[in-house]
Amino acid sequence: MQLVVAEKPSVAKSIAHVIGATDRKDGYLEGNGYLVSWCVGHLVELAQPDVYSDEWKKWTYESLPMIPGVWQHEVKKDTVAQYKVLKQLMHEARVDAVTGRVDSKTEAEKIAGACLNGQALVMSVVKEEKAVAPPKPYDLTTLQRDANRLFGFTAKQTLEYTQRLYEKKLCTYPRTDSQFLSDDMEQTAKCVIEAIFDSIMLEKSVIFNPDIKRVLNSKKVTDHHAIIPTVEIAKSDLAALPETERKILSLIANRLVCATAERPLYENVKAEFVCGDYVFKASGKSVLKDGWKSFKKSFKHSFTIKEEKKLPELSEA
Repeated sequence: MQLVVAEKPSVAKSIAHVIGATDRKDGYLEGNGYLVSWCVGHLVELAQPDVYSDEWKKWTYESLPMIPGVWQHEVKKDTVAQYKVLKQLMHEARVDAVTGRVDSKTEAEKIAGACLNGQALVMSVVKEEKAVAPPKPYDLTTLQRDANRLFGFTAKQTLEYTQRLYEKKLCTYPRTDSQFLSDDMEQTAKCVIEAIFDSIMLEKSVIFNPDIKRVLNSKKVTDHHAIIPTVEIAKSDLAALPETERKILSLIANRLVCATAERPLYENVKAEFVCGDYVFKASGKSVLKDGWKSFKKSFKHSFTIKEEKKLPELSEA
């Protein structure tokens, strides 16, 4: 008889269903020449310091580092019952083979061969829609952080370039710790976003209905509000700006658009497959709506988004 040990009860149940072990016992399932049991996370853990020495019951600086001569293990208190079940099953005379995780290339190739010559059964499919909250407009610190990550600018350089834009009346005051606009700036923000689409954004014909109220909060504005472009960008020759300043201005403009744009919507999919005696898991994410991330993608020279693998349409069968 073969003992199959799964990582958790749900996986054990899926395996038992396929291989015909349908007789439920205390801590395992049995049938068709198989015993199917499971772990519950880690059944065994490293022993606590006081197991090694009474002096380690309460640590002191003088006792550090605590390095045992021989590491000891102990069964976790909340998994003792399942540990005893597995120990008993592994020592039963009728068990002549134990199957657990795949640790060898040979076993992996055996599994692959079984799946190539057989049909995978989708045991479960879980789909969940999730929206991603937009970023807030920039304060100086977050602007410096992104400018460094995307362009390699130092904090000092970012402040310098932003200050120049401010002096040219192309952006608002840079030395701010707020990521919100005051409540009376709704119309101003709307005009600025229109100017951004007219002079900076690549998407000229996009229908954009910004949710400006999302970034308005006078209670979170102290001396100065978040950094945003000004309407003067629509009247200026931005191509004449130094490249460093154009990058910072584009970053600030893109951030305001993203902050007021629609939330992206994703569908997360998790599936379990059974192929022969083996259970596989797959997960992926499908984009249902790009939302503000579509504007982030448009700046390919400075923004990159890692594409996740997508699962085909699945249903249990």
